[in-house]
Amino acid sequence: MNVTLYQHYFNFARPNSYKGGRTPWQIVGADRPGIRPEVLALPPVLLEAEYQRLSRVGQDVPGLDAGARPGR
Repeated sequence: MNVTLYQHYFNFARPNSYKGGRTPWQIVGADRPGIRPEVLALPPVLLEAEYQRLSRVGQDVPGLDAGARPGR
């Protein structure tokens, strides 16, 4: 399933049983009348490429480029 499609379903169409069967959009709309739907339609962030880049560097600290090292 497309990530954007799932996010839109999750934020606009999925009823939440703990919130009286209302969708997240209905909950936000009731709290903030007039809010624009773009608030819940942010583009998803795909972390796979960033994870792969960082995993080549090691641990959780990204590496520095040779020209960016302090003292050089």
